[in-house]
Order: sequence, then structure tokens, then C-alpha cells
Amino acid sequence: MTDPPAQNDVAAVEVRNLRLAFGPKIVMDDLTFEVRSGEIFFIGGNSGCGKSTLFKHIVGLHTPAAGEIYVDGHNAVGVTGDDRRRLLSGIGVSYQGGALFGSMTILENVCLPLREFTDLTPGQRRSVGLSKLALVGLEDAASKLPSEISGGMQKRAAVARALALDPKLVFFDEPSAGLDPLSSSDLDKLIATLSRLLGTTFVIVSHELRSIFSIADRLLLLDAARKTQVALGPPAELRDSSPDSWVRNFLTAGAAA
Repeated sequence: MTDPPAQNDVAAVEVRNLRLAFGPKIVMDDLTFEVRSGEIFFIGGNSGCGKSTLFKHIVGLHTPAAGEIYVDGHNAVGVTGDDRRRLLSGIGVSYQGGALFGSMTILENVCLPLREFTDLTPGQRRSVGLSKLALVGLEDAASKLPSEISGGMQKRAAVARALALDPKLVFFDEPSAGLDPLSSSDLDKLIATLSRLLGTTFVIVSHELRSIFSIADRLLLLDAARKTQVALGPPAELRDSSPDSWVRNFLTAGAAA
């Protein structure tokens, strides 16, 4: 993999001059930001702004039209084969909806990354999987199917699976989608606790302003009309002091989509 120049403090994620496009249609352009190691970093914005599209580019599901993406100091654009395998083994991902396999138990779901990326024995995988479920308070649900537990518990199981390989960096796409306010609040508290306990960097795509103001260290705000980033910083500071009136109004009104 091609690496950027050596730095004393390598960012968890660094994005430079990124353009997201599908054919001639530009979704987002001129994106430049970094995610600091150990922070809870949110990506937010209005409907159709490209939050999830940016997420998918960073984790390698799409190739950008232009620009650079570095994950833990390593080029993440266009990597294949063993380089891609090494990159994926160092990050955890939880997609919108949790994406648990309905025919597998919760423990089997959590152990999937261990089967894919490690040489652990079945017994060792089970031990690790149970430890991850204990982290999210689901050790008693190990033998249940996803359909047998609540939506909030399914989201926590997805968090446990994202943590299976002890990644330094975890991505969540709309983790609170479909949850009631209490379950959503519980999930926020879990993420904040895991961040403090493990020192993990979390990158979270979300339109939930309550979650953003509750646990985000910093927010990257995108605007569909301008097709670029319009703010970056602590959410309360952006709401109260941004020179951009759209940013202040968006964060005050709570009109996230």
C-alpha cells in the first residue's frame, strides 16, 4: 500500500480533496477532513446530502471519482487482495439495520469476522464472541436468533460483531435507525462507554441530532444543495457560533432527514 508522509500523530481517517460521483452526477465534492484517533466523530446533514455514500467510500465499498482516503495512515483507495484484507481486518463496520443473518444465532453472527480473518479454533472463537457479547450486555442472548430479540438488542449485537477483531476504528451507518427514543439513548450510552473503555475511534453516520449533541466530539456537516462540507467541529459550537446561518438553523431546528 502507498502511505502518506510520516507523521507524529497519524489520524484514524484522513480524507483529502475527495469527490464522490456516479458517472457524471457529482454527489459531493471538495471534502477534506480528518478523524482523530479516539474520538467519536459524526457525519451528518440534510436529506440526500451523501452521508451514507461518504461512509461507503471510506470503508471501500465505492471508489471515489477523485481524491485520497487514508485509514490509519494507509491508502484505502483501490486496494485489493492481501492489502484490502489487512485493511478490513483493522476496522469494524456496522451497516444500517445491523445486517445480522437471521438463520444464525447471535453468537454465530458475532463470530463471523473471526472465521473470516483469523485462524482461531472454534472454541477460541466462541470465547472471544462471548466476551464481546458481554461488553454489550448480551451474553444471555448468545444462543438466540435475531428474530428472538428486540431491535435495540439487535443493534447491540451488531456493535459486538463490529468489535470482534478488536479494531481501533469502528464505523456505524445510522445505528439508531428504527429504534425508540429509550433504546436509541441506551445505544448512545453504550458507544460512549466503549469509546472510554477501549479507546476505540468511532465514525458514525447519523441524522439524529439528539445523538449528535449527546456523544459526538466533532461533527462533519454536509449540505445537499452545495454538494460539499459546510461545517466541522464540536456540535454545540457549530450551533451557537458558526458563521454559516444554514448550519446554525439546521442544528437549532433539528430538521435532519
